[in-house]
Amino acid sequence: MPSPLDDGNMEGSQFQEQLQEGIARWLTSGEKTGFACSASETVVLSSVLGKRSENQDRTIFLRVKFDEPSKPSIAALVLCDGMGGMVSGGDCANLAISTFAASLVRSNAATLTEKLKVAVNSANQAVYDNFQGKGGATLSAIACNEINDWAAVNVGDSRIYRVLNSGIVEQLTVDDTLEEQLADLNLPSPPPEFRQLLQYVGMGEGIELRHIGLQISPDIKWFLI
Repeated sequence: MPSPLDDGNMEGSQFQEQLQEGIARWLTSGEKTGFACSASETVVLSSVLGKRSENQDRTIFLRVKFDEPSKPSIAALVLCDGMGGMVSGGDCANLAISTFAASLVRSNAATLTEKLKVAVNSANQAVYDNFQGKGGATLSAIACNEINDWAAVNVGDSRIYRVLNSGIVEQLTVDDTLEEQLADLNLPSPPPEFRQLLQYVGMGEGIELRHIGLQISPDIKWFLI
């Protein structure tokens, strides 16, 4: 794909908007429930479980190659889950993940970690502008590039794990709830409100992102969101 234009350029803004709209249309067209495998052994699964009438998860795997030799190719696996109990969870997840992906493709940030941060902030603002804090989504993403940089980010309680060759599964993220944030205190029976999310994509101002360190080694079999 052609390289995105500079952030201050009007044509670049139109490119990002058109890309976001194209991804959003693709996510809502056809039958997407099921699974898909890529040649690189990436697997995306989606299903409606229990008595729910709608699946509010949105997942994508994307790979982007730039024209400029100075910009390494990027691959990313992203998941957004609409907030239960709030309005239009599926629509919020759709807008969040499509905006995130479009921003990631267009970003000229210097590092992969910064690209993810910019993309989350773009998704947060887009969902807030459309739903004014009454709807939102979680977001978890893992990205890498061809020079073997890796980065991850999450907002909410959609978790990221790594699975080792030994079979051990390690959780890499901490849920944005008081219960998880205060887990070290070993509270005997936290009240139910401790399980409510402290932040989500679409909340507007105040969102705080934590860097998730990814230690890449031959011991790792795969990552799981």
